[in-house]
Amino acid sequence: SNASPMQVQLAYRCSLVLRDLINPYLLRRQKKDVKEVNRMPGKTEQVLFCRLSPKQRRMYEEFLRSDEVMGVMRGSANLLGAVTTLRKICNHTSLVANADGSMH
Repeated sequence: SNASPMQVQLAYRCSLVLRDLINPYLLRRQKKDVKEVNRMPGKTEQVLFCRLSPKQRRMYEEFLRSDEVMGVMRGSANLLGAVTTLRKICNHTSLVANADGSMH
């Protein structure tokens, strides 16, 4: 690290103060603390593969050619935001489309 020992110690103290300030507002539950979890059945997953509609495919391909994706490729844009947009297109076009059909 490029921080001095004094800076590290100050940052640690600040983090402790911040933790103590926000701790009363955090609600944390562990599985062992919740009795209902023990009675619930095990988790099951189903993976389904569906084809995109023509509109979804068009929007997906347009987004892949967008400035936002080009920014991700250059490292200057948010990867998570781009992946989220692609996921929304796959789920339903209304999640990313304006009334006129353009993406917002």
